[in-house]
Amino acid sequence: MSLSKKYVYVHQCSLATNTPDNFRKVLGRAWVESTASGLQYGYDVSPPVMSVTYGPYFEWAHDYFKATELPAITQIVSVNPNSYYFPDAGGATVAVNVEATATKYDPCCGWYAYFGRYFENHFSSGTPLQIVEEIANNRVEDFYTAIEKVSLGGYQDPYFPGDTCQANLAAPEDVAGQTGSLEPTPKLLVYPILFRDLWFQIMTPYSEIEGKEIEDKEYAMPSDLTFNYNFYLAAYEQQLQGNKLSELEIPNLYLTIGQDNSIPYVLYLKNNVACRYKDFEKLVLQKGFREYLFPIKQQPFLQDKNEYSTSFPMDATISFGTDRSTFVADALEDSKLECAMLRRCSEGEILLTSGSLPGATPIASGISAYTNSTIRDYTPPEERSLNFKYTKRYGETTATQKTASTSPVNRSLRTFDFYRWLMSLPELPSSTVQLPNDHVFLGNSNDSTDMALKVGLYQRNMSFLANYFILSGKINDIAKTHLRTYQQMMRGDTPHSETILYRISKYSTATLGRSLEYALTNNLMLRDQLLLGDEDTPGLLGEPFEEVEAIFDQIYTNKIEPIQNIWIPNSNSIDIVEYVDTQVKYNKGYTYTVTAYELSVGTEYFYSQYSQKPEPEYCDDKEGIISWTGPYTDKDASSIVQWAGDTALSEEEKYSNIMGYIQAYLDASFTCEGTGIGILVKTDTSTQPPSNEYIIYCYCNDDPLTGALTEWKKAGTVLNMSTTTDDKEKACRIYQQIQTTLKKDISPSSIPAGSLPESSGTILAELAAEGVTFETTTTTKKARFKVESCPDSWVDGKMPTRTVTQEITKVEGGAETVYLGETTVDAVCECPPPEPCKENFLVTTIPSLKIHEVPYMVWTGKVLDSYPVGPDVEINPYRAVNNEMLFMIGAGLGDYYDRPIPITPNDRKLFDELLLSQKSQDGTALFRSDDPVQNFEVFKLTEKPKAYTDFAKGERRQFSVKVQDAPGQQADAVSFIEQLTPNVKYYYIFRSRDIHNHISNPTPIYEVELVDSDGAIYPLINIFEPAPNLAIDLSKQGQRLLQIRPEFLQSVLDEDASGLSSATSAGTPSGLATGEVKLGARDVKLWDKRFKLRLTSCETRKMLDINLRFNTEHLISDDCQPGHTDKTLVDANSKNGVDVSDVDIPLPDDDYNPMDTSDNYAADTSSDQDTGNTFSSGTTGGNTDMGSNNLY
Repeated sequence: MSLSKKYVYVHQCSLATNTPDNFRKVLGRAWVESTASGLQYGYDVSPPVMSVTYGPYFEWAHDYFKATELPAITQIVSVNPNSYYFPDAGGATVAVNVEATATKYDPCCGWYAYFGRYFENHFSSGTPLQIVEEIANNRVEDFYTAIEKVSLGGYQDPYFPGDTCQANLAAPEDVAGQTGSLEPTPKLLVYPILFRDLWFQIMTPYSEIEGKEIEDKEYAMPSDLTFNYNFYLAAYEQQLQGNKLSELEIPNLYLTIGQDNSIPYVLYLKNNVACRYKDFEKLVLQKGFREYLFPIKQQPFLQDKNEYSTSFPMDATISFGTDRSTFVADALEDSKLECAMLRRCSEGEILLTSGSLPGATPIASGISAYTNSTIRDYTPPEERSLNFKYTKRYGETTATQKTASTSPVNRSLRTFDFYRWLMSLPELPSSTVQLPNDHVFLGNSNDSTDMALKVGLYQRNMSFLANYFILSGKINDIAKTHLRTYQQMMRGDTPHSETILYRISKYSTATLGRSLEYALTNNLMLRDQLLLGDEDTPGLLGEPFEEVEAIFDQIYTNKIEPIQNIWIPNSNSIDIVEYVDTQVKYNKGYTYTVTAYELSVGTEYFYSQYSQKPEPEYCDDKEGIISWTGPYTDKDASSIVQWAGDTALSEEEKYSNIMGYIQAYLDASFTCEGTGIGILVKTDTSTQPPSNEYIIYCYCNDDPLTGALTEWKKAGTVLNMSTTTDDKEKACRIYQQIQTTLKKDISPSSIPAGSLPESSGTILAELAAEGVTFETTTTTKKARFKVESCPDSWVDGKMPTRTVTQEITKVEGGAETVYLGETTVDAVCECPPPEPCKENFLVTTIPSLKIHEVPYMVWTGKVLDSYPVGPDVEINPYRAVNNEMLFMIGAGLGDYYDRPIPITPNDRKLFDELLLSQKSQDGTALFRSDDPVQNFEVFKLTEKPKAYTDFAKGERRQFSVKVQDAPGQQADAVSFIEQLTPNVKYYYIFRSRDIHNHISNPTPIYEVELVDSDGAIYPLINIFEPAPNLAIDLSKQGQRLLQIRPEFLQSVLDEDASGLSSATSAGTPSGLATGEVKLGARDVKLWDKRFKLRLTSCETRKMLDINLRFNTEHLISDDCQPGHTDKTLVDANSKNGVDVSDVDIPLPDDDYNPMDTSDNYAADTSSDQDTGNTFSSGTTGGNTDMGSNNLY
């Protein structure tokens, strides 16, 4: 069992407070804040305004750019009003005296007035096929127009510029001639109204401080930073002191190892101690690099060379676990374009200018290309930001354990569009600009680096495009596989996301601010204050953990420049990334941050085919005959002619019968979305009996064949009544028509749609002679049908209505419970038949691929050598001398772990730094002889000591190991003659001080006495043991190294035990709790129990018992009354920990007559139209509820 940490990032447009989609608000299908999980998908709207039935859906794809497709899923959705709000919606007849009341009759009791007011302006004009084509064409055309106008720097997505939540945008050619208005005109055929849903989750390692908070557990994702001092090289360290040599010029392990797998030169240097500094000096880089880019193919080679890190005097080794979902990362690797992506992320987007900029690369006459890295010194490049809320969830990786979450926090994530990058590659590959001088690819050159630099084989455009098409094909499959249906999006299914690369950034800790330096390296009390904060100042750590985000915020806010960046692609061949940084200085604080570049597959979607909304139809931009089929014999066409002349049938019935018959028996590819169908007949009298030939054609607007004809005669006309308003079958009809259109095998032709028999040329000539012309268009197959499916959860041909209160979403390594609110879920696997008050419409989803810069982990520390081991001491008397003894002290060798023993107050600070640098968990430190000793310290007392600290009051001397007559040389031992008074006890301790002024632990206390008994002179030398009741500075040591407190999960509110799981409030109106609050998310809790903590000395085996129990303090705050909200909704959700007080749910209100279906609300609909305002997190911008007169 191991601990996991997961971030859930929710874009502001997916929050219930910000989404302009009223369907999501009224159905409770958006994200809200929650006391239980920080952020939570779904809330309860009870009683529900409407019920939803999810119908079948089909997957298809439209051409986007080059070889890239834009996948789409179109699903039929039905909504039924709840009779609680609309009493007659169940189909009952209500007698209304229309003349007496002067009110129009509405059998749905205001349902259509309500629906039109809040939802009609959600629907796009046009069919899904037309709308997706419009979206794809607009984005491609806008991008290439920006290239032509040399204005890429200011280019924004035409549908979601900035950070807007809804797109109301017509195609540029559709608004030509209008005066600044983007409102649809009656002749506007395609008018997309686009919404988006964007959220993702990412597993990250625990940070250093989090790991200390939650101890004794295995972590799901490992991470570590170790600073290693390998050996002492005096001249090397002296050269690195101060600012004489920057980190960029210090030798780098990966630039000095043998590229041909030969023995690295540094290994030779390590084994030749005498001359290694002079040779090491040759490794100092004449040209330093700030950006190191790791090609994925070089990862095994580079990782193998980490074993040579001990050949350098010092290093920092950072390691962390990686995301194991690598679909896109593997696609980049397989297409040899991961290095091109490394350049995109490290340098920024390629931009164009018609002027001259330093560092820009000329690519055409008067046009130059550049990136932010080539003209600015700040890296990494700044991307546009999207506003998110996030919460962190800590828990076990099994479903049996509870999860603890943090409160939601606002955060802007730098983001760029993956499709836009892919679109730019053929025209503006990464090689358009030169690789900046401070960037370097590590390892040998390979296909991927050649692609990024467009050298070698890939200088030829065809070789480059071949790999580009490989990537496009893989992205097509990935986007199609992970695109969610509307039902899955509304249900809250987790969208796909994955990390495609990581950036390790190295900073000087000092530049991150004095408070951060102190908080993480020095004073414990100040550290806690700064990390945890106080009432007025939020801490770096926050409550419970905000350290990672606080450091990233400080970097972004102050634009702190990293010393270096290391860019490493993710891959399925790498579980743990390990980077050895040899470009570090001794005793300088460094902070390493890791940023994950997370690709999320978001969802853009639009509604279409609302029966009550009059929208422009197919013929608004067409005239005349647009398609035809035939000729057919009397046997084939007899039913068609009979239906056309049957006066007992309505026009709608005639049209339906004829189209169904033609598509079923004659020509499956024939469609007619025009004004009507005409039938032509030509009689051949040369046969007996005479025979007839029939042609069926589809026309737009006026039928062109109304005059006298010579050979061909008019046999009938049938109008297409489906173009009228209140077309209940519109959604189902268009759903089937699109599938039929996509399944047709269309080949380039100048002939209109229709069958082309051998006699078609003759027939066209004959009709031309009659003066009949066809609208000719060159058609190509731009979209393809994939597959049709039943809605999710459809089992054995049916799915009974069920009420969902919770949904268990399986995640890798565990499970997460997402509260959805009570709702009725129903599904059908056929197009629902028209019913009174039921609304059928289509919802189409398309993918949105974004790459976000996400904080991943933070570690900090510095390179310090281990403190030296204690010296070896030998004390010898002189023969027949009663006042002198010879003390010999030598440098100790080896290594061991021990608890530091300070003597002076300054010693305590040194040992605290040692424990912190070694990340000691048990209070012990490693003492090791890794550098030479510079002197020995001798402490002397004439009184029996009570503690080691008593020696601070006694005599203290230092003996240097330098050889006086030989400058630059030093010994490893010293000796001195000590003057003593006979028959007097002296107490000595000794310790070493190394070249870095670090001290060892003192030796045991030597009790020395030179006895002179009537001329008999002899020494008494013993190891002195302090009295048992005189512990070694226990109080001070305990205050620094011993901290007892409940683990984090023990302090989480237990709602069930506290009686809050079914309560409507956590307290009474007076603010007092209704019951005793219970804490603890563990099965075994520590509250109301007594514990005995026993400390045992490793040396004396003496024991100290501490009896303790843990108490809670209940702080009572003033009532925080919610704003003007619906109490029923608030109370129903508050019992589940969900806050909906700020959500403007468009419930039916009391300010209109439900029986009035006049045009009173037309003005409301237009005035409440959302025109794509930008919404900030947690606030409402514009009329996000699509209506100003609602319940709240």
